[in-house]
Amino acid sequence: MIRAIVLVLLTTISVTGQDSTLVREYCNKLGQLSETTDIESHISGIDEMTRRYLERNPMTGDNRLQEGIRLQYRLMRELKRNCPNYTTDRVRLIPKAVLDLENKFSKKQIDSLSILTEQIKRDKSVYLYIVSIDNFYPDSTITDFANRYRDFWAPQANPEKGVVLVVFSTTQRKIRISTGDISMTFLTDAECSEVNKVIIPHFKNNNYFDGMVDGLLAIKSRL
Repeated sequence: MIRAIVLVLLTTISVTGQDSTLVREYCNKLGQLSETTDIESHISGIDEMTRRYLERNPMTGDNRLQEGIRLQYRLMRELKRNCPNYTTDRVRLIPKAVLDLENKFSKKQIDSLSILTEQIKRDKSVYLYIVSIDNFYPDSTITDFANRYRDFWAPQANPEKGVVLVVFSTTQRKIRISTGDISMTFLTDAECSEVNKVIIPHFKNNNYFDGMVDGLLAIKSRL
């Protein structure tokens, strides 16, 4: 029951950010929640805490949706790192063609990449999506991070050829094309390595959008 309520509260506070004060306040709320059945009053308190935080820290970027997703993920990651009362193993995010957690794309670029992945989904019957990330916590490698979230951040109902995740971190200088039990039968590890060789030269020149476009097209040609 508490686990389900925690997810509700995370949704309530999903766009508030990850500053240390908010993490401490939220952690305290979770601790209080485990000791009482008066759930409504705590939800009301978190609503008020969220409202005050947003008044102090309004979102001003050109892509409020991605900004909100980034803040949601970072808040929950910091709770995982610092709050004993937070026991959720993975951060739940709404499935999106691009989860730009490292803030590497403009809104226009994200829209273009989303259109391209939708075309690939339609033409090749695969769910293909992109994640940028600054670090892999609580995992130590990009492989473990990709395995943790590849299917978890995809829709529950997937196309015939399964799920392919392209995840990269410019901070960690890592990239991985991650396939699952189904998609690996259509896109081999050797082919993923070939696609990486298409993407990496663009990334070395900080051309993340061009690298992703060419990478997605290279994946499409191999499916």
